[in-house]
Amino acid sequence: IKTDIRNPPNAINLITWLYKTNDGITSEAWGYKEDLSDKLDYYRHFPDEKTLLETFLKKIAKDADILVGHNSSSFDDPMIYYRAARIGINPRIMSPFNIITEKTKNNKFGEYYTVDIMGINQLDTIDLLKTFYITLQKYSLEYTSKFILGDKIGGKIDYSEEGNLN
Repeated sequence: IKTDIRNPPNAINLITWLYKTNDGITSEAWGYKEDLSDKLDYYRHFPDEKTLLETFLKKIAKDADILVGHNSSSFDDPMIYYRAARIGINPRIMSPFNIITEKTKNNKFGEYYTVDIMGINQLDTIDLLKTFYITLQKYSLEYTSKFILGDKIGGKIDYSEEGNLN
C-alpha cells in the first residue's frame, strides 16, 4: 500500500536524530506516546504530536546547517513537511528564511515529492551513492549499511526487546 506523502494519515510519534556539538556527537529521541524519560537518558517526552513536530521544526531552523538521511529527500523531509501542514503547523518554520519549495519528480517507480529547505543543505545518502556511480542491487537502508559498514556492523537494529514501537 502506497501512502500519498502529501496527505500522511498516520501521526509521527517518534523522532530520533544525531547532531554534532562542541562536545561531540549527541543522540536524542523525541516522542509523545509513552514517556520513556525514566528508561532512556536521551529521550525527551512531549504532550502531543503537534508540540513534538513544532519543536523539532524550530530546532532545525535554528541549529541545523545540514540534514543527512537515507531516502530522506523523497520520504522523511516531505513526510515531516506535509504532516506538519496537515495538523495545523506552518511547515515553513523549518527553514531559517521561512522558504520551502515543493517539487514533483518522476523516476522508474513513478511520481514522488521533495521539499527544498532554504538555508539548510539536505544530503540524501541514496542520492550520494548514485552521484558517485555506486550501483547496488538494492538501496534499502539495511542493504546499503551492510555494503558500507560490513555485515557485522551494518543492517537492521533489533528492537524486539522493546516491543511494538508504534
